[in-house]
Amino acid sequence: MVCVMLTSTAALPIASVSGHVKLRAGKRRATWYAKWRDARAEQFERKLGAAWSEKGPPPPGFLREKEANAALQAILTDARRGATEQARTGLTMSVLAEDWIVYGIHERDWKPSTLSDNRSVVNAHINPTLGPRRPEKITAEQIEDWRDELVEERGVSRRTANKALIVLGAILERGRKHGLVTNAAREVPKLRDRYDPNDYDFFSPEEVEKLAAAAASKQDGAIYLVAAFTGLRMGELIALRWRDVDFDGESLHVYGSYSLGTLTAPKSGLARTVPMAEQVLATLKAHKRRVSD
Repeated sequence: MVCVMLTSTAALPIASVSGHVKLRAGKRRATWYAKWRDARAEQFERKLGAAWSEKGPPPPGFLREKEANAALQAILTDARRGATEQARTGLTMSVLAEDWIVYGIHERDWKPSTLSDNRSVVNAHINPTLGPRRPEKITAEQIEDWRDELVEERGVSRRTANKALIVLGAILERGRKHGLVTNAAREVPKLRDRYDPNDYDFFSPEEVEKLAAAAASKQDGAIYLVAAFTGLRMGELIALRWRDVDFDGESLHVYGSYSLGTLTAPKSGLARTVPMAEQVLATLKAHKRRVSD
């Protein structure tokens, strides 16, 4: 049984509590969800169970419409009681985080690289400290202490700490939308992360050309030039094909990107066209002739 965040309704009329059930189609089966609004006008959603359309009583975990409505009425009854604490169920932060990961895989269709990055943040920065804790008991002050501890005691960069805070907020926000917890991370600001261009040493065009000339192969040199003068990401470079090179239009069409060995859409989700500098155009023409001979 999952838990629900219940808030006091002392200053609001009981009649404001309302909700309905919704049948949502999925890749494998339809699922019943309860959606409701409490006396403070906060909206919640909870997964009730898979839809049952066969004859006879539904097996455990499956619901007909009448069972879904009965579950909704139980939720609304609890909400109208104006309870002020979340029911204890054994839910931990690590369980909530794993639910968010599964949601990202199946509902958001994360790319392999996005999944890897988010799981790494959860395993490396969230679970070691916050994982065993009950999420509804985690306060904004505790989250702020955790954020600062990442930088001051564990030595991570401010940028990494801010990324961890964003991921934590996303996990708690999903729990809030399902009526499980509040999202205390929304009250915690990100650390100021100043950008200093002096911290970066960029290659000049002449240095890029020298690097390409010193590459192990002509193809490697061409890749270096394309990367430097077009700004394509590594996965986009790997996915680039001759059919994507428009010599007449002097441009490259970016249609895909390789992410951990899987061909996916570009990071934006949309194809784009990138102009070719003179160095890139000349290099790709020469490389095209070599591979065609």
